[in-house]
Amino acid sequence: GCNEDQGVHGLINNVGINIRETALDQTKEEYHRIMSTNIDSTYFLCKLFHPLLLKAATASAQSSACVVNVASCAGLMSSGTGAAYGMSKAAMISLTKSLSCEWAKSRIRVNAVAPWMTMTPMLEDAVKNNPGALDKVKEWTPMQRLASAQEVADPVVFLCMPCSSYITGQCLAIDGGLSAQGFDGPCVTP
Repeated sequence: GCNEDQGVHGLINNVGINIRETALDQTKEEYHRIMSTNIDSTYFLCKLFHPLLLKAATASAQSSACVVNVASCAGLMSSGTGAAYGMSKAAMISLTKSLSCEWAKSRIRVNAVAPWMTMTPMLEDAVKNNPGALDKVKEWTPMQRLASAQEVADPVVFLCMPCSSYITGQCLAIDGGLSAQGFDGPCVTP
């Protein structure tokens, strides 16, 4: 919650856009839009919220605050999403690690999650006329299915809870085993 007197106990940076192009075909404008949305917003929101997170973290000897950045498996390895998107999410993971070290003494934990393909209402709508479009994604994933939105949200909640009070600077892949196996699909195609 947010109460300026008590501070903010948690900040979730859940943002992302992609314009799927090869590095050679990506325009300068598309590149800057991806970077501005995916990493600049996360960086500047963390800076903006730091005073409120600090207030919550120092309210008592047992207090802490946290940031959870929602990155992507594309930030861990090439996953066919294009270079600009992948590097924006890799930058988010790097920012997570840097801020976790900078802010740990202030009892502000900073972690990230890296989801793989997730069945959201937007994705359901996108494939409603061709449900087989996701068959290859399921084949590439060791668990042979996509995550539900709840399966991505639950680890984010965990990272905000007191039971994760000694976890900082980590990136938790929520990927059905994909990052353990390695991506077996195609690179982005023009």
